Amino acid sequence: MASYVDESLMRHLPASSPNCKLVIEKVEGGKASGYFVMGTMIQGLKAVTKGDAMQETFTDGFSGEIKCTFTNVPVY
Repeated sequence: MASYVDESLMRHLPASSPNCKLVIEKVEGGKASGYFVMGTMIQGLKAVTKGDAMQETFTDGFSGEIKCTFTNVPVY
C-alpha cells in the first residue's frame, strides 16, 4: 500500500478489476440478497527475502479478486 501514497498523502490507487460487479439475485419483503465481486488490478507479490526491508516486493501480473455474498439486507 505504501507505493500507492505519495509524500503529501495523496492516494494513487490501482484501477479496479474489470470483473467487479454487484448482483442482486432476490428482493423479498424489503430485503435483498445476492453477491458482489471486488478486486483491484495490482502488481504481484514476489517472495520476501532477507535484506528486502526497504525494497519493493512486487512484480507485474497479479490480479486479486474476491466474491462476497449478502443476505437479507434492508432496501430503502
